[in-house]
Amino acid sequence: MQDPVSKENIGTLKGDALLQSIQKSEGHGCINPDLVWAVIFLGQFLAMAIISGIEAGRVNWDHASSIISGSGILQKLLGIIFGTCGIAMVLAFCFRYALVCLEGMIVPVSLVIFNVVEALIIVVLVSQLGWEAMQYLVIFTCIIVGFFDIYAFLKRDQIPFAEEVLKTSNRLLVHNNLLLLIAFFITFLQVFTSILWYMGIISILVSSNGDTFVVFLVLISFYWTKNCYYSLLHFIVASVTALWCYSPDKGSPLLNACGRTFTTSFGTVCFGSLVASGIMISQQFVRYTCCGDCNPCVLFIINILDELIKIYNMYALAFSAIFGWTYCESVAGIKNLMTEGSALQAISNEVITRIPLMAGGLVCSLGASLCGSALTMEYIVTGSSSFIWYLVFWVIYYLMVAGIVEVALSVSHSAIITVYLCWNQDPALFNNSHPEEYAAMHEKSTCGSILSEDQQAYMSINRQVAN
Repeated sequence: MQDPVSKENIGTLKGDALLQSIQKSEGHGCINPDLVWAVIFLGQFLAMAIISGIEAGRVNWDHASSIISGSGILQKLLGIIFGTCGIAMVLAFCFRYALVCLEGMIVPVSLVIFNVVEALIIVVLVSQLGWEAMQYLVIFTCIIVGFFDIYAFLKRDQIPFAEEVLKTSNRLLVHNNLLLLIAFFITFLQVFTSILWYMGIISILVSSNGDTFVVFLVLISFYWTKNCYYSLLHFIVASVTALWCYSPDKGSPLLNACGRTFTTSFGTVCFGSLVASGIMISQQFVRYTCCGDCNPCVLFIINILDELIKIYNMYALAFSAIFGWTYCESVAGIKNLMTEGSALQAISNEVITRIPLMAGGLVCSLGASLCGSALTMEYIVTGSSSFIWYLVFWVIYYLMVAGIVEVALSVSHSAIITVYLCWNQDPALFNNSHPEEYAAMHEKSTCGSILSEDQQAYMSINRQVAN
């Protein structure tokens, strides 16, 4: 009798869909119905690129470059800015190796760092700028930090499992450093496109006299394009991770991932980007047409909703990357995930694994911005030792490099989401490809009631074979 869990007779539930989606990207199979969104996105992208390019062509770049070359201060400042960004990239690159050194105590150490660094930042800002200026920032920061502290305490039995998922995804990324280089390249493209888009937006708003409908279309174009870069990065990372989890011997994972991302799944990525942009488009449109400056509490709630929608979108695109589904099929996958017994585990894994990422982002951004502030004070603002200047430049550099670090750490976030979904959705195929990682994750998942039906069935087969 053939072993029911052997490699030859393993009854995978969804894993074959990954191989089918790869075949589609190689020219086999049907066309993704989300293709229409790819056509719409490329149409608006080309239109804005042409308009922005025309506006950029009107700028006297020779005059601008002569001003920069003739000003020693501007040259030094640009050098410091690029140097600070470089430091942030190096720190973000080293972050994953730091996680390797902290295996077994990643979350507790990260939680301490997160609380201490946030507390120091609050103390410095309040002491220098006053409570009145910083009260909303302090309140919102305490709410966020308090939420993660309380959740980690209440769900402390889930920490070992979350650390195992984080450790598995980190091992994968350490052997795929090209993903981080792709993240930095996409960041450069996003910044370049945003600068170019601003030129086109100004031209459109002036020529239309601020027409409300035109403003709405411009906001859609800007945020859709901006989020599409991040969605492309997430989909590539998720595809590489899925191939590692389910089909590690399927050629070059990065080439296969890029092939799927920019061919059969590009429409899905475009549609997901539009969904992720919805809240920010609505916020900016309301601020432009109605109330101008919004109450800080309202902005805080809007930003939280925006973050939740982006996380939801990441899970949907991860499902699509794993199984080759359309966006609507992926939404159905999320619904099934949230209605089965593993919903609590999925939420806990998402919240707890974010703690090391947030702590790493704080440390990397803070370190790079402090270096940039010190260099600026040394070479630009000479002769002044006022601490307020250090603080001003530190805030400026922090806001600048935080985006770079966030994109770099989003690679880890994408891998964490995909590793968990692969483990949850098709345990048989995950176990077949990486039995040690599967066993470690299952062992740390101590509460049997939170396992999915697929995993419980698979482990039941294992017990029958053992007996």
